[in-house]
Amino acid sequence: SRSLAKTRFVAFGDSITEGKVSLAPVISLTESETYPFQVEQALRSRYPASDITVINEGFGGEDPRQGVLRLPGVLQAHSPEVVLLQEGTNALTSESRVSQWAMHFRTMVATARKRNVDVILANVLPVFPPHTSSRPIKAELVIQLNRSLESIAREFDIDPVVDLHSEFFANRQLI
Repeated sequence: SRSLAKTRFVAFGDSITEGKVSLAPVISLTESETYPFQVEQALRSRYPASDITVINEGFGGEDPRQGVLRLPGVLQAHSPEVVLLQEGTNALTSESRVSQWAMHFRTMVATARKRNVDVILANVLPVFPPHTSSRPIKAELVIQLNRSLESIAREFDIDPVVDLHSEFFANRQLI
């Protein structure tokens, strides 16, 4: 039976990783509904000979500035072989933030790679009304940030980026 070379994953990100749905009121998913749990189950069924773990290190409300500060401790605590990195929409409020967020993503990727941890980078999900009502430029800011993430992935030779934006844009009910 097939086995996987790397079996210890950390899913790192914000509420989407943690399993919080930001509708009012905030709905907390059960552990089995979170994407890290679903990924773990899918990998275990595809690679039954491998002992696969996907640790959920999502933290609701986090933005990439905070992610930069939190990631080293998470890597230290869990010693993963692979980090699944997906966050970036929180506090993305201006064009200047796009370049700041890109710099923070670059730092997180570099931090993981320096520790010999592989990175699977996902882009930022699209935003729709009512989320964009008070911030009509946010949808465009997300697209700009996603372009930056693609160039970071190329720079570190970890492309392609997992294109969640296109998938969720085409299937809005997934949000």
